Amino acid sequence: MNWIMLAFNVIAELPGILKIVEKAFDGIHDSSAEKKQMAKEMVKAVIRGLTGASSADLDALLKKIDAIVDPLIDLLCAVFFKKETS
Repeated sequence: MNWIMLAFNVIAELPGILKIVEKAFDGIHDSSAEKKQMAKEMVKAVIRGLTGASSADLDALLKKIDAIVDPLIDLLCAVFFKKETS
């Protein structure tokens, strides 16, 4: 599977991943950075599961896919989840 098709597979999983992350941090104030880090770790796990890649191959795939997925995580969070207020 080439990296573009892999990116599409990851993008399709993002809403589900973000729902899990949001639920995991439910009620924890100021946890946006931790939520994003957890989402990125879950994306890494999805990529590892879909490809079986490890170490250098995995790092190269993550770098390419992160350029697409990172801003999408921010966008989806802004659209679907309320901004935390003080």
